[in-house]
Amino acid sequence: MVFGGIDREHVQLNEETIFAGKRMDRVNPLARASVPTVRKLLLEGKVMEAQALADRALLAVPRRQPPYQPFGNLDLTFDDAEESQATNYLRSLNLYDGIISISYQRKGIHYHRAAFASYPDGVIVLYLRASQKGALSFTVALTREADAVATIDPSFGEDTIVLRGMARPPKKYLDLGEPDTGAAFTGAVRIVSDGESKAVEQNRLHVLHATEAMLLFTASTSVRYADPDAQCRKHMQYLQRLSYQELLERHRTDFRNLAARVALDIRSDSVAADDIPTDELLTHAVKQGDDAALTSLYFAYGRYLLQSSSRENSLPSNLQGKWNDKLDPPWGSKYTININTEMNYWPAEVCNLGETVESVYNLLTLMQPNGHRTAREMYGTDGFVAHHNTEVWGDTQAIDGVPSGIWPFGAAWLSLTLWEHYDFSRDLNYLRDKAYPILRDAAIYILNNLFDDGQGHLVSGPSLSPENRYYTPDHQKASLDVSPTMDVELTTALFRRTIQAAELLNTDPDLRKRLSSALAKLLPLQIGRYGQLQEWRKDYEEVEPGHRHLSHLFAVYPSNEINPSTPALYQAARVSLERRLAHGGGGTGWSRAWVTCLWARFREGDKARDSLGVLYAKSTWPNLFDLHPPGIFQIDGNLGATAAIAEMLLQSHSGMVELLPALPSAWKHGSVRGLRARGGLTVDMTWKDGHLASAHCHATQDGVFRIAWSPKPGRRTVVRWKMRRGETRNLGPFH
Repeated sequence: MVFGGIDREHVQLNEETIFAGKRMDRVNPLARASVPTVRKLLLEGKVMEAQALADRALLAVPRRQPPYQPFGNLDLTFDDAEESQATNYLRSLNLYDGIISISYQRKGIHYHRAAFASYPDGVIVLYLRASQKGALSFTVALTREADAVATIDPSFGEDTIVLRGMARPPKKYLDLGEPDTGAAFTGAVRIVSDGESKAVEQNRLHVLHATEAMLLFTASTSVRYADPDAQCRKHMQYLQRLSYQELLERHRTDFRNLAARVALDIRSDSVAADDIPTDELLTHAVKQGDDAALTSLYFAYGRYLLQSSSRENSLPSNLQGKWNDKLDPPWGSKYTININTEMNYWPAEVCNLGETVESVYNLLTLMQPNGHRTAREMYGTDGFVAHHNTEVWGDTQAIDGVPSGIWPFGAAWLSLTLWEHYDFSRDLNYLRDKAYPILRDAAIYILNNLFDDGQGHLVSGPSLSPENRYYTPDHQKASLDVSPTMDVELTTALFRRTIQAAELLNTDPDLRKRLSSALAKLLPLQIGRYGQLQEWRKDYEEVEPGHRHLSHLFAVYPSNEINPSTPALYQAARVSLERRLAHGGGGTGWSRAWVTCLWARFREGDKARDSLGVLYAKSTWPNLFDLHPPGIFQIDGNLGATAAIAEMLLQSHSGMVELLPALPSAWKHGSVRGLRARGGLTVDMTWKDGHLASAHCHATQDGVFRIAWSPKPGRRTVVRWKMRRGETRNLGPFH
């Protein structure tokens, strides 16, 4: 995080595996014997007894997972650099190069800084240059708020500051039994300049009379390396062989390879995104109702954030992406897998960043062995289970408390991200080697934990509808139930995709039969007293009718089991959405992003745009970070809204590639390049006066594609093309 000061530059640094805890056995020894009793109590309607037992016997020991913490801070203090004397200040982020630039003039001298995080070389680079020889003098410090010590260490190379420490949990975690230990880490910054340098005390370096300078930062932790100190030293020695130009070009080439695949340009009659500062552009969109330029920028920014926090050799984007700056962050800045982590990857495939999903696979492989043990020790069965949170060691236990923690569907939902990657790429090798083994494992757990409700249905539980509550008949606030609607929807989605994958791979015929048989016996989805899709197996009164979670609408988006071909449920789901909004729902950024995705699936372009407008007005900071009340950055709102924008322009979940299915009437003219559809198709298109003007469709796999669009209101045109891999076909231009 680069702050871009004049008299002082502050760079806040993170490393993705710095968690303040350790790998632990958290299984509650009472759990396995208690699960059948909790189920029995729920079926008998003794919900509060069931919840009391669950709180005592099912939650992990200790019941909190450790938080993600920042590495620390890199601070530069410039000699004789009064901010009041600076002119022509400009700070910018190039979303297609991934490079931050700061420039200004002072006393006739032009100063320039650039910063980037290089994936190919594993380094953060800060470059400084002055237009006058010898005009750069500054002091460098590497610090952390707590639990670390910095020293100048020549063993890492000349002019290198090294920060060593250990992440320790805040006191509230210790009070709940979390150990007072965490990831050990070493980070180093090396200064390379054409000036002089000298030590200031034991932990700072002063650079004098330089014209240009480069700072290289890298870090290692005990989560990945037995000796993070040695690994960090080894990597710094490798980096010393590379010049700034080499680092820059390697970074730029790598970054553009992903970033430049897609571009969106919604034409605005009044303003262009490049003409005014981003904070003013946001104000213009909110006050003037002209969001075209802002939406184009916001979309590119979302792709930038996903690419910059997820790559093939990384872990996934967490609650703050990778940009948490607090030792005690909100919700631990962990992986919350009852919506937030999955939402981070909603834009990955359609926005042509499929490589980022590899980070989800990496996390799932960490979770899987723990999930096997949790299934055995907690539920007495096999397969892969996880609850609503996990962290860098892949913990799968039920944590925090009953209202959020007793939800054993985290592995199921997260694994569906891998199916989506297959569905867009149609890479059978990926399906066989990576996606199917995890899908199968998650499906086996659910299959073996279904039980008869006494009325001929197979149900699951104990579980809940994240993170909502209902009133019992005696008006007590309750969370637990058997087969809440989302559980039925997730089970249906997972079983169907596992069956389809097994058929494609010609494997597991007996498992396919068992899954198919179970599907036919699941509790059916139901419509409640208001015409809404019920959130629970009974038509309970909600404690919060405007709750932020929209869990029971999963089958509309991101899944697709509820659609126009199921008209009664489709209408009931819409009523549920309208009721949520009428009672104040969608009040967080990520919730509003989900609302926008749902309106797109209902083909309500203007309502989707209105929801984006609410997100811009109430949940967006001036730097476009998503804002979760009260004043918390949470990246899922950015990434969910990016997915929503793409969903307004292209949908492919129904076996048909639909062009401009939910285009708002205000976005009259525009173009988009590089969006992807399921089946292996990449689409470029332009539109004029609210209708498709042209489209270019490129097949990345052999396939038969049905492509639909509306040339005029009330009309629909469909073409059916059999295409070979590498083939491109064109629609239009239409006039």
